[in-house]
Amino acid sequence: MVNQLSRFTRFAQQLTATLLVLALSLSSAWAQFTVEPERFTTSANSTLQLTLKNEGDSDGSPDLAPLKKDFELMGQNQSSKTECVNFDCTQSTIIRLTVMPKRSGKITIPALNWGKKRSEPVTIAVKKGDVQSAGTRVELLVDESAPYVQSQVILTLRALSNEKFVRGQFTHLSVPDSVIVEAIDSEATMSQTRINGVPHWQMERRFALFPQRSGKLELSPARFQAYFATQQRDMFGRAQYAIKQFASDSHTLDVRPQPSNAAQPWLPAKQLALSHYLSEETLTVGEPVTLSISAVSDGLLAQHLPEIALPEIDGLKTYPDQPVLDDSFSAEGVTAKRVDKIALIPTRAGRFEIPAITVNWWNTQKDKNERVEIGPIALEVAPAASGSEQQPPKTANTPSPQDSKTDQTAPPTQGPEPAAEVASSPRKAAASYWPYIALAFALLWLATLAIAVVFWRKQKRAAAQENSAPEASATGISTTSLRQRLRHGLSATEAAQWITDWGTQLPGQPRGLSAIAQTLEASYPDIAEAIYALHRHLYSGTQQPWDGQTLAEALQSFQEKTFATKANKKPRQRKTLPPLYPDSK
Repeated sequence: MVNQLSRFTRFAQQLTATLLVLALSLSSAWAQFTVEPERFTTSANSTLQLTLKNEGDSDGSPDLAPLKKDFELMGQNQSSKTECVNFDCTQSTIIRLTVMPKRSGKITIPALNWGKKRSEPVTIAVKKGDVQSAGTRVELLVDESAPYVQSQVILTLRALSNEKFVRGQFTHLSVPDSVIVEAIDSEATMSQTRINGVPHWQMERRFALFPQRSGKLELSPARFQAYFATQQRDMFGRAQYAIKQFASDSHTLDVRPQPSNAAQPWLPAKQLALSHYLSEETLTVGEPVTLSISAVSDGLLAQHLPEIALPEIDGLKTYPDQPVLDDSFSAEGVTAKRVDKIALIPTRAGRFEIPAITVNWWNTQKDKNERVEIGPIALEVAPAASGSEQQPPKTANTPSPQDSKTDQTAPPTQGPEPAAEVASSPRKAAASYWPYIALAFALLWLATLAIAVVFWRKQKRAAAQENSAPEASATGISTTSLRQRLRHGLSATEAAQWITDWGTQLPGQPRGLSAIAQTLEASYPDIAEAIYALHRHLYSGTQQPWDGQTLAEALQSFQEKTFATKANKKPRQRKTLPPLYPDSK
């Protein structure tokens, strides 16, 4: 009986160990990594959400490089989930990717690696998207299809939709390296219009192109990404958006070379004008004046305007300064201005004449050479004032002519008179010093007053900046929410919208990425640089996903500094001076 009981106990122990090993094996087999699309049929211009689920311990992050061959990564969001069934708890890490197919047809989502785990490939069907649908279309327009080399071409990107979109973004503008691109509009403008009586929502942005090489110039299609409102909401009750992408047709420019009869230097423009200005109307020998010669053109960049140089003129020295270049932008394109400043110093009196200054340019609207000139410029130079002429210094051995004349007519005197003159000279010298001493003390007093005013203004400005430190608004996006969204993953377009909403809480309520970065540049350069990098990424045309971790870290340091500023705000205690006559006991 004892042997049977011992044998049964040993069998029970072996069975328990076997079941435990089997349970561990099954648990390891169930801990898997899966990739599931939200639907198996989509279109080439619509986004698709992929859910990456890793059960069990998550080792690192998944390798998404294989996805980039057939998909464009638009956004990423990560969360964790714990499920418990009969006291058996399983933790899962879930990543939701927003992707957009790059082509139509059958596309296989490849097997992805997450640590030591590997997902199974999944195949989806992608229908050909209507990049120019009846409801939404994108236009790429140019004001000149056959421009001259180095002349201006105004490029307009326009998106029209009869369905209201919440926001939109031109995400791609690809031009060859031989083209200089200048943005006329700092950001796209949104408006509403009517086409055949139907209301349409319109977004538009303009650029100025300057092709630097003649021949065929291919402009690739411009892509527009729009966010349309849906009836779906997330777990926090926030509205969800459907992201759709559209593209324009391509366009080819036939860039013409310089005409054989064109004057040099080659200056293709719509208009060019010259003017001059003298800082002083009256010239005097030895005194400098500044001659400013301005060249203003429509359709050229300031860097292409020629330098204005004066010929050598006898009796007139010239010293050119660095030119001032300025490009301004309007609906008509670029207006360039170059100002050459030349210092003139006459070395003799008389009449001078600066020869006429001529600039030849090519009128792109009339297809012909034209000339603009100013001058000749007449100058009248007056002699230097007699009192300003330098005299040789007087010494005891070199009497002045008046003294010599007096010595010849008046007999020399003897006696106490020379002693009286010597005694009076120190008094005159001392008397002559007092006005200068008084003036010096007055200047010192004014300088002290100016320093006190400057110090007071700095203190006042610092207090104002401290009081206007950006904080989370009850009606806006808090810094904490923005940081969390950036850490969990946002596409470049989504991050731009979140930052734009967050920026309305800053002083002056700047609108747009550029304005927000400029507002923060002085006090928070790391945040400004990260926003500038996002702005460059949006218009670079790159297919690489944007990483918001740098901006999230910069916002963390900004938030810590803001909290520290609030914590250190304490009422200042006035320091009391000790009594002038303390009570003696």
